Amino acid sequence: MAIRNSTQSVSSGTTISVNTPTYVAGDIIVLAFYTGGNGSALTTVSTPSGFTQYSLPSAVSCGTLACFWKVAASEPGSYSTTFGASNVNAAVAVSLSGRNSTQTLTAQTAYAASLGAGAISVPVGGLTAAAGDDLIGFYAMGTNSPTPTPSLTTAPSLPSTFTIYQQANSGTYNDLSFCALSGVSAGSIANFNATMTNGAAGAAAYIASVVNFAQVAGPTYYPQSRRRRSNVTVFFPR
Repeated sequence: MAIRNSTQSVSSGTTISVNTPTYVAGDIIVLAFYTGGNGSALTTVSTPSGFTQYSLPSAVSCGTLACFWKVAASEPGSYSTTFGASNVNAAVAVSLSGRNSTQTLTAQTAYAASLGAGAISVPVGGLTAAAGDDLIGFYAMGTNSPTPTPSLTTAPSLPSTFTIYQQANSGTYNDLSFCALSGVSAGSIANFNATMTNGAAGAAAYIASVVNFAQVAGPTYYPQSRRRRSNVTVFFPR
């Protein structure tokens, strides 16, 4: 997988927009929207035009996370969503190249809650991957206290550690982080954890959504570099 580009934004109120990441037609675009902090509960999240929701809106005491995907064609300059209640919001948009755009995505969502300051690990598991699949994850945190700002302090591990590529931090009540791990081994994926830190006393909520993407199906042709082995085309990200 090649992560071509990612963007992020924050807002307050009932809407949020995020700039479209750099893409080419056929890339997969993934969006994550989080609304929460300051004592919020589960609310609705509208589906952006042309997208399919792969993770249902989910929440614990302080927030709601929803994720969407589509195959890029001719995209607008930004994407937006509307929430069912006014709050502090965060959004991340990602463009991925070299993935199978027809595979049914597999996602898992985990919940955890903590009272007071400190760190908490959010286990996410239950995925079954083929050799070479890639994992992406969105990790969200919301708190009841505006300062210090919560954040993802340790990238999740599989045992190989994810890379944190993008963070949308409101500067007050919430944080939304995008992580990825390429080329996992085949088989069932055991639970892995992300550590998030709530620096202020009070209720804190943590939500994680992880999805695996299959490799490109069928032959893929490139003008300069192409290698075949056992009738399988090997993909080289650009």
